[in-house]
Amino acid sequence: ACHPQPFPGVVEASLSEPQTGIVSRWILPLGYGFILTPDGRRVFAHQREIQTEGWKRLWSREPVQFNLAVDNAGREMAVNITQLQETPKRHRASAALQTSTLTATSGKEASPSPP
Repeated sequence: ACHPQPFPGVVEASLSEPQTGIVSRWILPLGYGFILTPDGRRVFAHQREIQTEGWKRLWSREPVQFNLAVDNAGREMAVNITQLQETPKRHRASAALQTSTLTATSGKEASPSPP
């Protein structure tokens, strides 16, 4: 029988010095997105690599700092991702609304919104 492969993991934790980029897209329900590097490459980013407490997510057009690494399939990905500015109030309100909507529709407690 064919068994599914585990989610790609990092084989080399820090291939680059810390660099900055801009989140080009974040897919909230899936917990991942892409960061645009200064040289124009799109790099995969997963929520488990966001270095923050509480609800881990990024916002489109948000500046971030990260290291580049290579997963076990040879693809570049962002690791040790840190947000370079505080989440704007309008995004915090949007996150709170999404959280309360998820709780109301599913009947389950959703992840807490960022402070």
